[in-house]
Amino acid sequence: MPTAAFSYGFGEGPWHSRQKFEAKLERAGFDVIRDIPAADIIISHSAGCYFLPEMTDKQILFLIDPPYWPGRSSWNSFIEKVRTEFIDARQRRALGFWLRKTAWNITYSLRSLTRTLTIARLHPLHNFHEALEDHDIVLIRNDRDVWCTPEIEKLPTKGKSFLYYHVPGLHDDLWEMPAPYVAIIQEVATLRP
Repeated sequence: MPTAAFSYGFGEGPWHSRQKFEAKLERAGFDVIRDIPAADIIISHSAGCYFLPEMTDKQILFLIDPPYWPGRSSWNSFIEKVRTEFIDARQRRALGFWLRKTAWNITYSLRSLTRTLTIARLHPLHNFHEALEDHDIVLIRNDRDVWCTPEIEKLPTKGKSFLYYHVPGLHDDLWEMPAPYVAIIQEVATLRP
């Protein structure tokens, strides 16, 4: 059974993946573990790309909405994310989940100030991909994401090219609606020798 682990983004942690994503992965035949360097599949969401271990050739990295949008203000992206998520949650009658998720975002960001400050320091550099260019990377972008540029397929790389997928939705949709992400992970994992 292949193993999978999460590298969480800003203000994220195990609460987020335990809500629905982990159960969906387990039903798809993956064993969810917490030891990222030991996992066959690493699922990195957003700023989780800044906390990846040295990878082996046997591992596959799934980058979901990495924070890469040169020229766009982090503050504007943050405000737009909160605004669009609130509107979307209200329209879907899912404000309860959104409020719990946001409370946990605040809890995790305050609980780990060192991690929060590291993200603030690394984000403006827009160079997370340079350390990943020799590895198998699958990049997934939500079509309404405000942190990852729609031009992400033009990411300047010197090594292997990334495999790209686009899915509908917003930046944090993976936590509430993990099905399309798990389907991509399952597809890529089964195609790999």
